[in-house]
Parts: sequence; C-alpha cells; structure tokens
Amino acid sequence: MTRHDRSTDSPMPAGKHLADKLDARGWTQLQFAGILDRPVQFVCEVVCGKKGITRKSAAQIGAALGTTPEFWLNLQHSYQLWHQRQDPGMQAALFEIKLRAKAHRTGRHTARAQTHS
Repeated sequence: MTRHDRSTDSPMPAGKHLADKLDARGWTQLQFAGILDRPVQFVCEVVCGKKGITRKSAAQIGAALGTTPEFWLNLQHSYQLWHQRQDPGMQAALFEIKLRAKAHRTGRHTARAQTHS
C-alpha cells in the first residue's frame, strides 16, 4: 500500500461543490439566485470560480442549503491554500520568511532584517 500525499490532491472548488448541491436539488442558478435575493451573475461567478465565497455569501448559501457558513468558508480556504502551496514563487517567499525568523530567534539577523523590523 502506498502512502497517499494529500498535499498534491486538488480540493474541490467551492463553486463546483455548490453546482453539485444545486443539481442534487434540481435548482437552476437563476432559481438559487432568487432564493438568495442575489443577482444570477453572482451565483454564476461563484459556480464558475470567478468569485470566491465571502463570509456574507457563506452565510447566505448555508442558510439556503441547510449547512453552516464555516462549511463554505472551509471549502473556499482549502482550495485557495492548496493553490498557494502549488505556487513556487510563494513557497520561495515563505521559505525566506522562515529563514529570517530562524535567524532572528538565534540572534543572527542581518542588517536587512533589522531595517524591516
């Protein structure tokens, strides 16, 4: 049995999950927009991944679907964090931050680090 590395598995985007929930209920995006009292463009952009889930939209979607706002925010954040982990530029920047923090803890911080504190 091989070890499964979850860090490389892309989580389901919140919008895809929302589309699945709407399909399961037989609701169109237009109908769901009416339920939320939001423009259909909003629902379409969330489903298509052009717009992320906010605290307000998470609360609204949760109320309409009988889930918690935290469920939708966790989906959104998990997806965004996964993409961040795949970004080599971001990972390099985070590595540099870790090095500066370690140097600062051990008293070996550089002049550059001193000017930024």
